[in-house]
Parts: sequence; structure tokens; C-alpha cells
Amino acid sequence: KQYKNMAFDGVALGGMVPRARNREFVLECVKNVREVLPDIPLHVFGMGNPDFLQELYVAGVSSTDSSSYVKAAAEGQSWQLGKNIPCLLYTDRLKLAINNLAFAKQMAVPFY
Repeated sequence: KQYKNMAFDGVALGGMVPRARNREFVLECVKNVREVLPDIPLHVFGMGNPDFLQELYVAGVSSTDSSSYVKAAAEGQSWQLGKNIPCLLYTDRLKLAINNLAFAKQMAVPFY
């Protein structure tokens, strides 16, 4: 509420990573921000789970950031395929991270 009458181009919501397993709480926080600040961009720090991103965008989030797609790739997880892929080379892990990010953002990988 303190930001309502200030001329910010957007706001960010932090502290959600430790609460990410409680999706209802995170969505409630987004809803509360949107009730007070409905017309400016809202960024949420640390949210990157592809299953949750769509819910966040529907709730009014404009953007997110996360390292979860890189962490998943380092562990060999393909979000698109829904399984682990044995990655022996660093370049394989890099490609997997790029694919995980594209899948989470529902975008095509532009440079293949």
C-alpha cells in the first residue's frame, strides 16, 4: 500500500522461494498486490516451476526469474520430456537448461 501513490514503473515480490510449496499462499500474496497495484508490472523473484508459472501469470504476474531450470538440467532433468536424461558433457547440460527454460516460458528455442 505504501507504493500505491509512487511513480514506480513496476514492483517486485520477494521472499516467495521458501514458500513455493505453499502455492495458495504465494497466489494470495500476488492477489493482494494486484488488488492494491492492478496496473503496473509485477515481478516475482525465484519462481520458475513450469507447472506453477501459468497459475502465476493468470493471477497477474508479469515476469519471474529462477535458477530452477539450470538446477534441473544439472541433475539431468528434462521438463519437456518429463524424465531424466543422462548428461555426460557440459554442453549437453547447457542445451538441457536452455530447453528447460524454453519449456517453462512456453517458447521455442530460437537458435537451434
